[in-house]
Amino acid sequence: MVSFIREMVGKPGALRGATFVLEVAHMLAVAQSSPVTLQHLRKAWQQNSSTVL
Repeated sequence: MVSFIREMVGKPGALRGATFVLEVAHMLAVAQSSPVTLQHLRKAWQQNSSTVL
């Protein structure tokens, strides 16, 4: 997950985008009653960006 986040923050608008992705990933995890996983981060990134990581 750390390497995925590092890739995210290397993009334009990185801090705002990374914050949004982490918030959405957390909401997805809470809805499933599970800890945040890489799949949650990837799904949140896909919803927020057209850039593939």
